[in-house]
Parts: sequence; structure tokens; C-alpha cells
Amino acid sequence: MRCSKKESGFRRRSFLGGANFEKARFSSDVEFGAVKFLWDAIFVDVEFGKRSGFRDATFGGFAEFSGVRFGADVDFWGAKFAVGPGFSKSEFEGKARFCGVDFGGGMIFDRAIFVRNAVFRRSVAGGADFSEAIFGEESDFSDVRFLGMSFFEDVDFIGLSYFQDASFLGGAEFRSSHEFEVDGSVGGCPEGLYEASMSSPGMVSLPLKWLISKSDNHRHSSRGDGVE
Repeated sequence: MRCSKKESGFRRRSFLGGANFEKARFSSDVEFGAVKFLWDAIFVDVEFGKRSGFRDATFGGFAEFSGVRFGADVDFWGAKFAVGPGFSKSEFEGKARFCGVDFGGGMIFDRAIFVRNAVFRRSVAGGADFSEAIFGEESDFSDVRFLGMSFFEDVDFIGLSYFQDASFLGGAEFRSSHEFEVDGSVGGCPEGLYEASMSSPGMVSLPLKWLISKSDNHRHSSRGDGVE
């Protein structure tokens, strides 16, 4: 399916049955804001050539976005998922906004690529899998509540990553073969990770190079708005 109108608009519509957009190509802006997907929503291998919006959308069934190419900014602000959505191997070429999202289950972003800023502030997830993901610019996980086990193994944080007031209630795994540079000091942990709440019945495992003690060279962000 190819859509090439000035804007493809589905805003506030309801899909009463399953919605299958697999391998669709959108060459114009597409708007799914406040849409209600009452059953499964399949966006596997979809290509969004320009801006896409899912703000306040509701997903009542399984939502699959694996292999999607977001060619410009994408906005999931305030979206609600009944089941944790899958974004495995997806590529975000513009800014990715997932602020205030209720993921229902886990954040599944293994092997995803974020070329620009990625924001997940104030979201809630049953857990997370960002294994082998790449963050090309800044990423913001401030105030996120991870209710289950969260995996950040072999994540490549090229830009600064903010975890102020994040809560890992089910444990977290941050082992990585990548080195990180914070204010010129190789081996620093992601920005604000020490401020995150790590007390949980699960495990919290950090690589040795992130366990260096705080020093004057480690800068903690004081920005209230985080990444935009």
C-alpha cells in the first residue's frame, strides 16, 4: 500500500477489527493521533517517509512496529498500549517522542537505531529491552517507571543519556562492551543514572567501567525539561 497525499489522516478514527499496514509506504505526513485500535495493529516493515503522529492513540491489542523506518519526527506522546509494543530493529531518523506513554507491557526496542534525540520521560513500562540499540544523540529516560526486568545490554549511548528519578522496580541489566565519555572522562555512567532508584527485589548489574565513584568531572544535568 502506498499513500502519497499531502497528508494521510486517520486522526480520531476507530479500527473495530485488526489493522494491518504491513509494508505500507507513506511518502507524506501521516496522522494517527487519538486513534483507537480495538484489536491488533500491525505496522511491520512500514516506511514513514515524513512526519508521523500517534499522540494519544490507544492500542487495545498487540501493536507490532518491528522493522519500521521512521524517516522524520515521530510522536507517541500519551499513547496507551494494552500489550507491550514491539519496535525491534526499527530505525528512527528524526526525533522520537514517547513522553507519558503507558506501554502496558515492556518497551521492546532491541536493535533499534535512534539517529536523533529520543525522549521517554514520565512513561510507564512493565520492563524494557533495549539490547544492542544505538542512540546517536541524547536520550531521556527521566521519571520513567520500569516495573519489570529491564535490559540495556550492549547499548551504544553515543550522546548523553538522562535517567533522573527513573525507577527500576524489577531490576536492570546495563552490561555493555561500549565505552562512554562524560565530560571527557571515559567510563562514566549515563547522565543521572546515580539518581535513578535502583532498590528492587530484582538484580541491578552495571559494567565495571560505570561503577567508578562520582567525581567533579561527572556532570549531572539540572535541566528540568530534558531532551527536546
